[in-house]
Amino acid sequence: MKKKSVLLPLLLIAVAVYAFLRSGRISLFDGQEEWSVLAGLIGLALFYQGQKEADSAHSFAGLFMTAIGVYFTFKEDYFSRADDFAVIVLILGAALLVKSFKTKEYQYESLLMIAVALYLYFFRQIAAWLKTANIETAYVEAYWPAAFIAVSLLLLFLKRK
Repeated sequence: MKKKSVLLPLLLIAVAVYAFLRSGRISLFDGQEEWSVLAGLIGLALFYQGQKEADSAHSFAGLFMTAIGVYFTFKEDYFSRADDFAVIVLILGAALLVKSFKTKEYQYESLLMIAVALYLYFFRQIAAWLKTANIETAYVEAYWPAAFIAVSLLLLFLKRK
């Protein structure tokens, strides 16, 4: 007999909890009516479904969405100095790393994503330090995305053995 999925009831609960929080009848924290709370609740539903069904795809998506929701919900209070782009890449790498613990896949890729996120987070400080050492950084600052695209395309189209 086929098992029933709990995803639909969990998604409906997530939407109902968000609607209740958004109505303002109860105040748990500042910003509870923001879209990021709904993203976090949907992420929790996906994460639970993935854990229950041993489906790493749902777990990964749920963990990623929950972390994005938590980040944007509490950004002003705890993460105000963080760069959104770097944090999203870091969350993606961390979620992939958690998935790799279970599946034993994508370990190097997740660590590389975390390294790229740290590079992006500290890019301004690194560029300022290099400028104080009289090392020109204008080309790096202007063209690092193109270099990442070129390396990514090279890795994508290389023949794998």
